[in-house]
Amino acid sequence: MKSSMFSFSVNSARCTGCGLCVNECVYDAIEMGQDKLPQPALHAEEKCILCQHCMTVCPTGACSVGGLDQEASEKTSPPDPDLYPKIRNLLHARRSIRHYKQENVDLSILEELLNEMKHVPTGVNFRHLSFTVIQDIQAMNRYRNQLYLKIQELCRDYPDDPRYKPFASYPELYFEKGKDVVFRTAPHMILAGSPSEAPCGDVDPLIALSQFEVLACARGLGTVWCGRIMNIFKAIPELQNDVRLPDGGIIRYAMLFGIPEWTHCRTSQPDTPKIHWIG
Repeated sequence: MKSSMFSFSVNSARCTGCGLCVNECVYDAIEMGQDKLPQPALHAEEKCILCQHCMTVCPTGACSVGGLDQEASEKTSPPDPDLYPKIRNLLHARRSIRHYKQENVDLSILEELLNEMKHVPTGVNFRHLSFTVIQDIQAMNRYRNQLYLKIQELCRDYPDDPRYKPFASYPELYFEKGKDVVFRTAPHMILAGSPSEAPCGDVDPLIALSQFEVLACARGLGTVWCGRIMNIFKAIPELQNDVRLPDGGIIRYAMLFGIPEWTHCRTSQPDTPKIHWIG
């Protein structure tokens, strides 16, 4: 994300002249000056993507970019081998949850999870991710009913339209048998998106939802990727109107989440993927 907010600065009292910030900047926006202190290179504003690597790699907290205060950054912890089995078990234990308690997740937990989305990596540090979250089960139920009614109407009025045929059984399953095959009874939904001009716009929101999922699982919540709603959006675009993104971006994917109705007691036993080793 090119920006005029570059404003690279160095605290000369802290800087040791180690050059780590210069070496770390793959865009060559920083160079060493004659005084042995790092300084902006020629056309730095055009080169810098504000990744903040220069600031985070500095061992003494001497440099800053974009007017940020180094002291506001968290200190990183050294790698901890003891964390690996815990993280591994968390990932192994993740399940696609299709049965949820019919209650809201505490709003403070939702706000905590959404606040973490600012740390999601994006291509070229573009950072223009946006989200829509249905935070209340009553709002979710209204949208749920609206979607099934719309599908029912279109399948009734256009029974031979190939756009709607894949969803023709959904309303009957929902209204007559109580089977919510689209939303899986989830009380909440998060939709992630990005603008059309995003360099990696189709991938960034998927990375964001992957990160959201891990954090949600660590908080005791369940999730499921909702591919069916994305297929429905393609066939019936107007169903996106009530869940549009705050900045008008493109909805790239959706995830359902909530408190699982029950817990899984052990991990699954998936097949090992095919791997091509080189070298």
